[in-house]
Amino acid sequence: MSGANAARGDQEGRLRLAGWAAVAFVLVALAVPWFLWRDATVVAGLPLWVWWHVGWMALASVVFYVFTKRAWGIGIVRADAGHGGTTEAEDPVDGEDSAEVTRRG
Repeated sequence: MSGANAARGDQEGRLRLAGWAAVAFVLVALAVPWFLWRDATVVAGLPLWVWWHVGWMALASVVFYVFTKRAWGIGIVRADAGHGGTTEAEDPVDGEDSAEVTRRG
């Protein structure tokens, strides 16, 4: 990869990380329906704030599912990444080659 492409990829990675951080911030900030604290509205026998939580948890579940499929591991950098790099076949916990672990059984 050329230097310009590497810099562009690095910038895209930072933008993706910032985007997911913003999504996480919004999920956390609006998890508690502070704007419904004094609202006594009842819908289908339950207070409106309960429905807020039901909907919010469904939304959070969908967002987390999308995150696991598209961005799992974003922003995670191995300490030895600058010293020879790593391969996807390496175990992320202890650095052992997964093929070697399979052979040892």
